[in-house]
This record gives sequence, structure tokens and C-alpha cells, in this order.
Amino acid sequence: MSSHFLNDTPQSSSILPTLVTKLRCKSLSNIPYRYKISILLCTGGIAYILMYISFKEALQHMKEPEPYTNLSYSGQCKFARNVSKVTYVKPSFHLWAPSDYLNLELAPSCGVLVTAFPSGYFADMYGGKYFVWIPVILLGLVEAIIPPILSGGDMDYYILMFWQFLSGVGLAMFYSGANSILAQWTPVEERARLASIAYCASQFAVVFHYGTTSNFILATKMWNAPFYLYIALGLIWVVCFAFFGFSHYQSKKNKWLHEEELQFLTRKLENMTAFRRKKFPWLKFFTSFALWAVVVAHFGFNWMWKVMLTNLHPYLRHALYFDYQTTDGLYFLTNRKYVHLMTLRKLYTTIGLMGPITFLLSSSYAGCHWESAIVLITIGMILMSFYFSGTRINTLEFAPNFSASVMGMMNTFDITPVIGVPKLAAIIRPHNTLPEKKLMFWVYVGMVAFCTLTFTFIGSTETQSWNGDDHEEEEIEMENSSMTPRNQYMDPRVT
Repeated sequence: MSSHFLNDTPQSSSILPTLVTKLRCKSLSNIPYRYKISILLCTGGIAYILMYISFKEALQHMKEPEPYTNLSYSGQCKFARNVSKVTYVKPSFHLWAPSDYLNLELAPSCGVLVTAFPSGYFADMYGGKYFVWIPVILLGLVEAIIPPILSGGDMDYYILMFWQFLSGVGLAMFYSGANSILAQWTPVEERARLASIAYCASQFAVVFHYGTTSNFILATKMWNAPFYLYIALGLIWVVCFAFFGFSHYQSKKNKWLHEEELQFLTRKLENMTAFRRKKFPWLKFFTSFALWAVVVAHFGFNWMWKVMLTNLHPYLRHALYFDYQTTDGLYFLTNRKYVHLMTLRKLYTTIGLMGPITFLLSSSYAGCHWESAIVLITIGMILMSFYFSGTRINTLEFAPNFSASVMGMMNTFDITPVIGVPKLAAIIRPHNTLPEKKLMFWVYVGMVAFCTLTFTFIGSTETQSWNGDDHEEEEIEMENSSMTPRNQYMDPRVT
């Protein structure tokens, strides 16, 4: 019928291509390519983090089961309900000292420490695609090869240390590469939305992990079974990203980016320089207040995150006998110029840092009412997401041409909370009593408050002068020599 209609139409030869083009645009272009890039980064982050954090769950089946005791309240809380015993798929075959387990926990942070800034530096120079692609492949190969060769002997400890060190190396590379890609694809008015999509991977992966990994181990009776599932997800993502992922919108290989979106990004991201080896502003970089504001804020976030990981499990399980095996709504304010961008970044950071730690502190005053404690902790975890629309996105704003290096500097200090939180907890709560736990949480609140205030007073969304020195020099040279226009320089696909 449609064919008859076209044949009866005098201009059918021109209508058919037009209809095909419109249908193609509706089916393929409803989602802008920059959103597809954010979704790709999110799914890649989920795959990598699942492989990364599943090691801790698998480790529970390699060591001596921890005793189940009510220590935190010294027997003050009594419950009439039964608590299930943790099930292990096989008897433990490693009898390591507590310090050995601490070293295994520190190994990924050591990998991050060594790799964070160098990976950020090179991602800024050459693009972030391979810095997100290679870690997924590398960790997938390691987790496919190592589990079958573990024998229960003394060498297993060193093999696992190597495994965990490499996982930290890959984590630093992935986030540096992701930040570089986001800086090259996100206009200012959409930056919070696109970055939130990309960075929600960590929360999603943790939730999925707690609901799936342990049950999958118990169902298959294999402690290493989750690794193969997550490796398969990672490999599928690698193939997809190899074809559809690009370091920047200017790539000549990108045949799916429509001309309209290309022109839009060229206009919105005109201050971004092309990838090449460029002079790095070392002195201005390390003396920038905006840089150290996000570094301190990120330190506070990692400190709070480590507090959650260190204290939630013993608090819920040993104190309360608890058995367990989005911020897009406010974006219109900045889009319509109702609120200054820096004001919103500081508001988000304050909520994302102070909200979770305050609700965690409040849960310690819930006494033996475990239902109230769970509600307070859940609210705190939800508020944590605001941080990603505050400090994390701020890394893309004040120095977009060096955003990966900024992320590298932030991640360089990740090891401090990993060491500091357990040490401080052991000093403050030697007997693990309720008053000691309350004091400990107050100390943590003070630490996070200091980091929040630092970002509030010295944080900035203004583009720093050192972000564009090299770019401005090249523009002046081009103008003086009557070379190609600015936009043509910015888009290497134009010849």
C-alpha cells in the first residue's frame, strides 16, 4: 500500500529517501551519541568494579571463618529472633596471620598510588579510550588464569597480592581514562547529567554484588564462579567499546556521530584542545587551589566510604544481629541560571559528604532498634550519590584539558583512608563498646566536615589559566599566520 502511494505521487523518487532518512534519524538518533558514551562508561565501570570487589567475597571462602559474637554492645542488645550462620562452600585452606589479610586489603591501594597520576597524565596527552579498555581485559585475564593455579600453598599469598595490586592499577587507569573521555564529550549544561550516568557504576555494582555474588558462590559450590560470570560481561563490553567508544567527539573513525551533534559539541567545547603531546603546567597545576579543593574533598569521600566498609558489617551483624547475605531533579536550576554553578557544586558536595556520615552517626544513637538504624544508614547511602554531582563533576570544569591528571591526583591519596580508618578505629574503640563507637563516629564527622569546608571555601568552577596556556599560544600563532579558523582546528575530521 505504501508502495502504491509512492508510485502515484509525482515526487515519489524524492520522498522515499526522505522517509528513509527520517525513520533512520528517529530510530538511531533519539539518544545523542554523548549519552551513549556515558552509558558505555557506566557499563564498563560496572563490569570492572564487579570483578574488582568480588575478590573480597571470594576471600571469605579461603580463610578461617570469623567467630560470630555480639561485641559492639557488650551484650546489651537482646533479640528473640534467630540469626543464620554464614555458609562456606568448602573448609578454609589458608591460615594466614591478620597482618597478611591487611596486606591483601592494602595491595589495590598501592596499585592505585603507583598508577593514578601517570595514567591521568598520559590519558590527557593521548586520549582515554585505551585507559578504560585495557584494564577490563587485563583484570579479566588475571581472574581467569589465577584461580585454577591456587594450590593452598605458601605461594598463594604472593599470587593473590599480585592479583590485587594489578586490580588497583587497573582501577586507577579506568577512572583516569573515563574522566578524560567525559571532559571531551560533555557540554557544561549537561555535564552533571552525563557524568552522573557514567559514575553511578560504583553504586550499582556494589548493590548488584551484595545481592548476587554470595548467592552465586553458594549455588555453584565454587568460590571462583562469579569471576567467570563477570569476566564474560567484561569481554562483551570490551567488544562493544572497541567499535562504539571514542576518546573524543573529533575522532575521524566515528561514523555514527551526526553532523548536527558534531557542530553542537564543537561549539560547546571550543576550549578543548586536540589530543597531542603538550606542555604540562607543572607548577601552576600543583599550586592550584581549585585542584587541592577537589583532592581534599575526594579524600573526605574516600574516608567516609572506608568508614562505611569498615564499620557497617560489624555494626549490623555483631551489634544488631542483622542477617544479610539521583540528583537530576535540580539540574534545571543551573540550566535556567537560577543558581550559580559553583553554588550547586558546593551544595551537592556538602550533602554528599556530610549527609552519609551524619546519618551513620545518628544510627549509633538508635540503641538496640535495628530497624531505625537500617533506615538511617540507608538514607545516608542514598545521599552519598550527591557527591558525584558535586566534586566528581567539578574535575571536568576548572581544567577540562587536564581532567584525567586531576583525577589522578585525587586517586593518589586513596591509600591514606585505607590505612588510617582501621588504625584510628582500633585506637578509639579498643573494647568495641557503644560509647567508644559513638566517639569514633564523632571523630569521623569532624574529619569529613573539615574536607567539606575546604571545598566550600576554595573550590572553583572557573576555568583555570593554566588549562588553556598551550591552546591560547597555538591560537595566536594560527591567527598571525592566517591559518585555518578555530573550529577547523578543533575538528580534525574537517580537511
